Amino acid sequence: MMKKQDIRVEKTLHKIRTAFLDLLDEKEFEQITVQDILNKAKINRSTFYKYYMNKNEVALALVSELKLIFGSDLEQRFTISTLEFAKLMRPVFLANQDLVRKISKIRTPKIHFLEDLREMVKMAYVKHQRHCSDFSLEELNFQGHLFGTISLTVLQYFIEHDIELFETRAVIENITEVFNLLIIKDKDE
Repeated sequence: MMKKQDIRVEKTLHKIRTAFLDLLDEKEFEQITVQDILNKAKINRSTFYKYYMNKNEVALALVSELKLIFGSDLEQRFTISTLEFAKLMRPVFLANQDLVRKISKIRTPKIHFLEDLREMVKMAYVKHQRHCSDFSLEELNFQGHLFGTISLTVLQYFIEHDIELFETRAVIENITEVFNLLIIKDKDE
């Protein structure tokens, strides 16, 4: 009997999630109401409130899910080559591209997936570099900020464009080209 209840809960949560994500395609987050979610999910108000206090909690649950998905491989970023890491993350991104695109549109004081992910990348960078560099913590925070900002800018580009058009090695070559132009050395160097 317990399993049936668990399956019903899973189905209900899936309905709420699906309705919410569908609504994000139709209107801005601020315009979505709990009633919209109820209507789309075909559930009653008490069922919704059994699991969530409001639409923000639905969004935060999805943000948490994405942070787990993308954060789980961050430690590997600094132990394998960029190409290997890109190949590792490509299928993860492709499998979650639509969810990332929809959730990334939500930007409120409490809900901001891309900013959270940028901070996670920054902190992973600082944590890794503290053990293998002589830079001060302030310098590492600056470097981590740059690393996170660039990483998330690349991710945002792929959210807005079709990543499947880009071969992994070509993406890395493009990033390398930009960095080569960013750092133009003096003739004396």
